Amino acid sequence: LFYSTYLSYSNVGSAFLQNRYQFSYEKGNSYAPIIFWIAAVFTPIFGFLCDYFGKRCIFMLASALSLLLGHLFLGFIGDVHSSVAVPVTGLTLLGFGYALGAAAVWPSFGRIVQQKYLALTLGIWACIDNCFQAVCNVIVGALTKNYSVEERAMYTDQFDDARYFWIALAICTLLSVLLLWYADQVQLDNKLWLPEEMFRRDVLQEGEDSTQKVGMQPIPAIDMDEEVGEEVEVDVNVHDEGEKKTEVAAERPGDTAIYQ
Repeated sequence: LFYSTYLSYSNVGSAFLQNRYQFSYEKGNSYAPIIFWIAAVFTPIFGFLCDYFGKRCIFMLASALSLLLGHLFLGFIGDVHSSVAVPVTGLTLLGFGYALGAAAVWPSFGRIVQQKYLALTLGIWACIDNCFQAVCNVIVGALTKNYSVEERAMYTDQFDDARYFWIALAICTLLSVLLLWYADQVQLDNKLWLPEEMFRRDVLQEGEDSTQKVGMQPIPAIDMDEEVGEEVEVDVNVHDEGEKKTEVAAERPGDTAIYQ
Protein backbone atom coordinates (compact mmCIF):
# COMPACT_ATOMS: atom_id res chain seq x y z
CA LEU A 1 0.00 0.00 0.00
CA PHE A 2 2.74 2.45 0.94
CA TYR A 3 4.71 2.12 -2.27
CA SER A 4 1.67 1.90 -4.52
CA THR A 5 0.26 5.11 -3.07
CA TYR A 6 2.98 7.22 -4.67
CA LEU A 7 4.54 4.97 -7.33
CA SER A 8 1.25 4.52 -9.18
CA TYR A 9 1.09 8.32 -9.28
CA SER A 10 4.72 9.00 -10.11
CA ASN A 11 4.49 6.76 -13.18
CA VAL A 12 2.08 9.28 -14.71
CA GLY A 13 3.20 12.31 -12.69
CA SER A 14 4.45 14.35 -15.62
CA ALA A 15 1.30 13.67 -17.68
CA PHE A 16 -0.84 14.58 -14.64
CA LEU A 17 0.87 17.97 -14.28
CA GLN A 18 0.62 18.63 -18.01
CA ASN A 19 -3.11 17.93 -18.01
CA ARG A 20 -4.36 19.38 -14.73
CA TYR A 21 -2.12 22.45 -14.59
CA GLN A 22 -1.45 22.69 -18.34
CA PHE A 23 2.30 22.50 -17.89
CA SER A 24 4.41 22.18 -21.00
CA TYR A 25 6.09 18.85 -21.71
CA GLU A 26 9.45 20.18 -20.51
CA LYS A 27 8.00 21.86 -17.43
CA GLY A 28 6.06 18.76 -16.41
CA ASN A 29 9.17 16.60 -16.69
CA SER A 30 11.12 19.13 -14.63
CA TYR A 31 8.65 19.27 -11.74
CA ALA A 32 7.67 15.60 -11.56
CA PRO A 33 11.00 14.41 -9.98
CA ILE A 34 10.59 16.77 -7.01
CA ILE A 35 9.21 13.79 -5.07
CA PHE A 36 12.38 11.76 -5.51
CA TRP A 37 14.77 14.66 -4.90
CA ILE A 38 13.14 15.34 -1.54
CA ALA A 39 13.18 11.65 -0.66
CA ALA A 40 16.85 11.36 -1.61
CA VAL A 41 17.79 14.17 0.78
CA PHE A 42 15.56 13.40 3.77
CA THR A 43 15.39 9.60 3.87
CA PRO A 44 18.81 9.22 5.59
CA ILE A 45 17.85 11.94 8.09
CA PHE A 46 14.57 10.28 8.95
CA GLY A 47 16.37 6.93 9.11
CA PHE A 48 18.72 8.25 11.79
CA LEU A 49 15.78 9.69 13.73
CA CYS A 50 14.07 6.28 13.61
CA ASP A 51 17.18 4.63 15.05
CA TYR A 52 17.65 7.29 17.72
CA PHE A 53 14.07 7.80 18.92
CA GLY A 54 12.34 4.62 17.75
CA LYS A 55 8.58 5.25 17.47
CA ARG A 56 8.53 3.87 13.92
CA CYS A 57 4.74 3.69 13.85
CA ILE A 58 4.59 7.45 14.30
CA PHE A 59 6.92 7.89 11.33
CA MET A 60 4.70 5.56 9.28
CA LEU A 61 1.60 7.45 10.39
CA ALA A 62 3.19 10.77 9.38
CA SER A 63 4.09 9.19 6.03
CA ALA A 64 0.50 8.09 5.39
CA LEU A 65 -0.89 11.50 6.37
CA SER A 66 1.65 13.28 4.16
CA LEU A 67 0.76 11.07 1.19
CA LEU A 68 -2.95 11.65 1.77
CA LEU A 69 -2.53 15.43 2.00
CA GLY A 70 -0.31 15.43 -1.09
CA HIS A 71 -2.93 13.65 -3.19
CA LEU A 72 -5.69 15.88 -1.86
CA PHE A 73 -3.61 18.94 -2.66
CA LEU A 74 -2.77 17.84 -6.21
CA GLY A 75 -6.24 16.50 -6.96
CA PHE A 76 -8.53 19.20 -5.59
CA ILE A 77 -6.58 22.40 -4.98
CA GLY A 78 -5.55 24.72 -7.77
CA ASP A 79 -6.21 24.78 -11.45
CA VAL A 80 -4.68 26.09 -14.67
CA HIS A 81 -4.61 29.66 -13.34
CA SER A 82 -3.09 28.80 -9.98
CA SER A 83 0.44 29.61 -8.94
CA VAL A 84 3.11 27.00 -9.48
CA ALA A 85 3.42 26.85 -5.69
CA VAL A 86 0.23 24.77 -5.52
CA PRO A 87 1.52 21.69 -7.40
CA VAL A 88 4.96 22.11 -5.84
CA THR A 89 3.39 21.93 -2.37
CA GLY A 90 1.55 18.74 -3.29
CA LEU A 91 4.70 17.18 -4.73
CA THR A 92 6.66 18.18 -1.63
CA LEU A 93 4.12 16.46 0.62
CA LEU A 94 4.40 13.30 -1.48
CA GLY A 95 8.19 13.51 -1.25
CA PHE A 96 8.15 13.74 2.54
CA GLY A 97 5.62 10.91 2.69
CA TYR A 98 7.94 8.76 0.59
CA ALA A 99 10.99 9.61 2.73
CA LEU A 100 9.23 8.98 6.05
CA GLY A 101 7.82 5.66 4.92
CA ALA A 102 11.04 4.37 3.38
CA ALA A 103 12.99 5.24 6.54
CA ALA A 104 10.54 3.45 8.85
CA VAL A 105 9.14 0.49 6.89
CA TRP A 106 12.29 -1.34 5.83
CA PRO A 107 14.07 -1.38 9.25
CA SER A 108 10.87 -2.62 10.91
CA PHE A 109 11.28 -6.04 9.29
CA GLY A 110 14.54 -6.55 11.17
CA ARG A 111 12.80 -5.74 14.46
CA ILE A 112 9.95 -8.25 14.20
CA VAL A 113 11.39 -11.06 12.04
CA GLN A 114 14.06 -13.53 13.13
CA GLN A 115 17.39 -12.93 11.45
CA LYS A 116 17.47 -16.34 9.75
CA TYR A 117 14.15 -15.60 8.02
CA LEU A 118 14.81 -11.94 7.20
CA ALA A 119 15.90 -12.34 3.57
CA LEU A 120 13.04 -14.74 2.86
CA THR A 121 10.55 -12.34 4.44
CA LEU A 122 11.84 -9.39 2.42
CA GLY A 123 11.68 -11.48 -0.76
CA ILE A 124 8.08 -12.51 -0.15
CA TRP A 125 7.12 -8.97 0.77
CA ALA A 126 8.81 -7.58 -2.36
CA CYS A 127 6.97 -10.14 -4.48
CA ILE A 128 3.61 -9.12 -3.03
CA ASP A 129 4.49 -5.45 -3.35
CA ASN A 130 5.50 -5.74 -7.02
CA CYS A 131 2.33 -7.67 -7.85
CA PHE A 132 0.21 -5.07 -6.09
CA GLN A 133 1.96 -2.24 -7.90
CA ALA A 134 1.37 -3.92 -11.25
CA VAL A 135 -2.34 -4.22 -10.44
CA CYS A 136 -2.50 -0.59 -9.29
CA ASN A 137 -0.88 0.62 -12.52
CA VAL A 138 -3.47 -1.31 -14.53
CA ILE A 139 -6.26 0.26 -12.44
CA VAL A 140 -4.83 3.77 -12.90
CA GLY A 141 -4.63 3.17 -16.65
CA ALA A 142 -8.25 2.02 -16.72
CA LEU A 143 -9.40 5.06 -14.72
CA THR A 144 -7.47 7.52 -16.91
CA LYS A 145 -9.48 9.01 -19.76
CA ASN A 146 -8.07 8.26 -23.19
CA TYR A 147 -7.73 11.79 -24.51
CA SER A 148 -6.00 12.78 -27.69
CA VAL A 149 -3.37 15.51 -27.74
CA GLU A 150 -5.99 18.11 -28.64
CA GLU A 151 -8.39 16.94 -25.95
CA ARG A 152 -5.67 17.01 -23.27
CA ALA A 153 -5.11 20.64 -24.14
CA MET A 154 -8.86 21.40 -23.92
CA TYR A 155 -9.85 19.43 -20.80
CA THR A 156 -8.14 19.09 -17.41
CA ASP A 157 -10.08 16.10 -16.06
CA GLN A 158 -8.09 13.27 -17.61
CA PHE A 159 -7.01 11.94 -14.17
CA ASP A 160 -10.07 12.97 -12.14
CA ASP A 161 -11.13 9.36 -11.59
CA ALA A 162 -7.61 8.18 -10.82
CA ARG A 163 -7.15 10.77 -8.08
CA TYR A 164 -9.91 9.08 -6.03
CA PHE A 165 -8.04 5.81 -6.33
CA TRP A 166 -4.82 7.41 -5.05
CA ILE A 167 -6.68 8.94 -2.13
CA ALA A 168 -8.25 5.56 -1.33
CA LEU A 169 -4.79 3.95 -1.31
CA ALA A 170 -3.52 6.63 1.09
CA ILE A 171 -6.47 6.05 3.43
CA CYS A 172 -5.86 2.28 3.36
CA THR A 173 -2.20 2.92 4.17
CA LEU A 174 -3.25 5.06 7.12
CA LEU A 175 -5.56 2.35 8.45
CA SER A 176 -2.92 -0.35 8.03
CA VAL A 177 -0.45 1.71 10.06
CA LEU A 178 -2.97 2.05 12.88
CA LEU A 179 -3.48 -1.72 12.86
CA LEU A 180 0.29 -2.28 12.92
CA TRP A 181 0.61 0.13 15.84
CA TYR A 182 -2.05 -1.81 17.75
CA ALA A 183 -0.36 -5.13 16.96
CA ASP A 184 2.99 -3.74 18.10
CA GLN A 185 1.55 -2.89 21.51
CA VAL A 186 -0.46 -6.09 21.97
CA GLN A 187 1.65 -8.84 20.36
CA LEU A 188 5.12 -7.49 19.53
CA ASP A 189 6.09 -6.02 22.93
CA ASN A 190 6.59 -2.53 21.45
CA LYS A 191 9.52 -3.65 19.31
CA LEU A 192 8.74 -0.96 16.74
CA TRP A 193 8.45 1.70 19.42
CA LEU A 194 11.87 1.23 21.00
CA PRO A 195 15.03 2.83 19.58
CA GLU A 196 18.04 0.81 18.55
CA GLU A 197 20.04 -0.65 21.45
CA MET A 198 23.04 1.60 20.85
CA PHE A 199 20.78 4.62 21.59
CA ARG A 200 18.71 3.13 24.40
CA ARG A 201 19.42 4.80 27.73
CA ASP A 202 18.49 1.75 29.80
CA VAL A 203 20.94 -0.45 27.88
CA LEU A 204 23.68 2.16 28.15
CA GLN A 205 23.03 2.54 31.90
CA GLU A 206 23.19 -1.23 32.43
CA GLY A 207 26.51 -1.35 30.57
CA GLU A 208 27.94 1.43 32.72
CA ASP A 209 26.76 -0.23 35.95
CA SER A 210 28.24 -3.60 35.02
CA THR A 211 31.54 -1.96 34.13
CA GLN A 212 31.66 -0.20 37.47
CA LYS A 213 30.87 -3.41 39.36
CA VAL A 214 33.43 -5.55 37.61
CA GLY A 215 36.15 -2.95 37.23
CA MET A 216 39.77 -3.70 36.53
CA GLN A 217 41.73 -5.47 39.24
CA PRO A 218 45.15 -3.86 39.79
CA ILE A 219 48.13 -6.01 38.91
CA PRO A 220 50.57 -6.22 41.82
CA ALA A 221 54.01 -4.90 41.10
CA ILE A 222 56.82 -7.42 41.04
CA ASP A 223 60.12 -6.45 42.56
CA MET A 224 62.69 -7.87 40.20
CA ASP A 225 65.41 -7.21 42.73
CA GLU A 226 64.00 -9.74 45.17
CA GLU A 227 66.21 -12.71 45.73
CA VAL A 228 64.82 -15.80 44.13
CA GLY A 229 65.29 -19.03 46.01
CA GLU A 230 67.61 -21.71 44.90
CA GLU A 231 66.38 -24.30 42.49
CA VAL A 232 65.68 -27.68 44.06
CA GLU A 233 65.78 -30.70 41.92
CA VAL A 234 63.03 -33.24 42.62
CA ASP A 235 62.83 -36.58 40.94
CA VAL A 236 59.40 -37.23 39.47
CA ASN A 237 58.41 -40.48 37.89
CA VAL A 238 56.74 -39.82 34.53
CA HIS A 239 55.38 -42.50 32.20
CA ASP A 240 56.41 -46.07 32.22
CA GLU A 241 59.81 -45.36 30.68
CA GLY A 242 61.04 -44.00 33.98
CA GLU A 243 61.82 -40.55 32.66
CA LYS A 244 62.65 -37.85 35.16
CA LYS A 245 61.74 -34.20 35.23
CA THR A 246 63.20 -31.50 37.33
CA GLU A 247 60.93 -29.48 39.48
CA VAL A 248 62.04 -26.01 40.14
CA ALA A 249 60.43 -24.61 43.23
CA ALA A 250 60.76 -21.03 44.35
CA GLU A 251 61.16 -20.29 47.99
CA ARG A 252 59.10 -17.09 47.82
CA PRO A 253 55.46 -17.72 48.84
CA GLY A 254 52.90 -17.52 46.05
CA ASP A 255 55.21 -18.70 43.24
CA THR A 256 54.12 -21.68 41.14
CA ALA A 257 56.26 -24.72 40.71
CA ILE A 258 57.90 -24.96 37.31
CA TYR A 259 58.51 -28.26 35.59
CA GLN A 260 61.44 -28.53 33.25
